[in-house]
Amino acid sequence: MLFRWLVVLEVFLLVACGGDTSSNVSAESQNGIKRDSSLSVDSFTLLMDADSIKTLLGSDRFKVVFRNEDVGNLVLLDYTGDSVKMTLLAQGMDVYHPTFSPDGNKVAFSSAFEGASFESKLYILDLRYPEDIDSLDVESAAIPRWYVMDGDTVIVYVDYSGDDRNERWSSSATWRVSYKGAKFGMPEEIYGRSYNGGLAYDFSFAATGASRLFFHKSEAEEFVYEDRYNDQQVCNVSVSRDSSKLISFLETAGFMGRDFTHDESGIWLRYVFYQDEDGKIVNAIKSFDGTTFEHVEWLDGIPAQVGILLTKAEYFYDIVLIDYVHSSVHKFIKSEGVSMWTPDLWVER
Repeated sequence: MLFRWLVVLEVFLLVACGGDTSSNVSAESQNGIKRDSSLSVDSFTLLMDADSIKTLLGSDRFKVVFRNEDVGNLVLLDYTGDSVKMTLLAQGMDVYHPTFSPDGNKVAFSSAFEGASFESKLYILDLRYPEDIDSLDVESAAIPRWYVMDGDTVIVYVDYSGDDRNERWSSSATWRVSYKGAKFGMPEEIYGRSYNGGLAYDFSFAATGASRLFFHKSEAEEFVYEDRYNDQQVCNVSVSRDSSKLISFLETAGFMGRDFTHDESGIWLRYVFYQDEDGKIVNAIKSFDGTTFEHVEWLDGIPAQVGILLTKAEYFYDIVLIDYVHSSVHKFIKSEGVSMWTPDLWVER
């Protein structure tokens, strides 16, 4: 029993705040490339009924993409009412942080995860032609997000995804690059330093959280840059895509979180915390007993989030939806023998 809990603790500490836990389960090696040969639509179960999904998302037509942590490639689940289609993407690659384009036809992703200090490649594939994968020709690009800026569809990315306590962070940057007609434009620096949590919907500020919560904005051409969480460790920062301008993040049971929740359990990643643009904690949503959150990301234009629920005792991962308006968590997709990671969700409107 002691050995089991030591293993659980080791896995938990490794995955906390963005770590890689690839184990190559159910994978076969072909010339050193990992390929999944066991997945099917039956490997996944939708746990919410159609009415509940429509109430929360406004539609029962949606797509979910996530990293298959066991082998490193991506899985796409395309739901239309009661039917679902599964497609394996980026076969033979080891990638993270997939994200849908605004029209739902493309997926961008990178080869590095939050907290990784090595160089990363950024890729885009068109779901209509998934074998054709375009890569951005820069030294390093990670953790992509799509935006529409000045009428152009762009990718915002960071050139360093490692810890902001590392001296490399001070010389890093946040960039944007257009993508049109299957071609990248010329990258343009937006901010000095890497802000991996994304931008506000009106581009008025950016945030990051590996491993401190930093906030960056410009007011009257004056540079404003500050630590928003008293030097305490946070991760999985995500800036909302609507006018609420909320910043969500996970944290490691620091004193500011304990003061807000009055929870003295000391359990890491138990809550999703929310700050407003002035740095005030305004909400905290708790996971189910015996579980913790990972990789929580805002949906585009919807006051809801998609994330991972980690059940430590079972080494199990489920995808959940978080309803910010009602402070509720909904188990969304259950996997059978598949470790789902860094999910994104696109809703047809």
